Amino acid sequence: MLIQSSRVPVTYRDARQCVVDSGEWLDPYSGQLIYQAAELDIDHLVPLKHAHGHGGNNWPLRRREAFANDIDNLLPVSASLNRTKGSSSPDQWLPPDRSYWCEYGRRWQTVKQRYALMVTPPELAALNGLMQTCPRISSAPTPLGAD
Repeated sequence: MLIQSSRVPVTYRDARQCVVDSGEWLDPYSGQLIYQAAELDIDHLVPLKHAHGHGGNNWPLRRREAFANDIDNLLPVSASLNRTKGSSSPDQWLPPDRSYWCEYGRRWQTVKQRYALMVTPPELAALNGLMQTCPRISSAPTPLGAD
């Protein structure tokens, strides 16, 4: 994930090239550039704990593994923001960079639908609000519950 998402070629901590040391990543949550891999976490946009409490607890092991490794649900982000977010849903936490809210809502909605995870009424309201931040010229997804 770190190698693929870096805007420049990465450097490694050792000659074996097992651990990424530096690169250039845009943290979508803050809008800031990060140059040291140690300052990043790979965030599960829809957190594992959240998924577990919204239907994922009944999944077989293969489905849990697919969810945990779903590239659409993974983002390199500031470690401090990821830890602030924790297992929160969009009604509890949003990225500080408002320019990412549309994409955050789209991705959250896509992942929740893909895995048939329950959406609470407060979460639904937050997602619908996030869809309102999408540019009108884009093809913003239909808000949940509006089918």
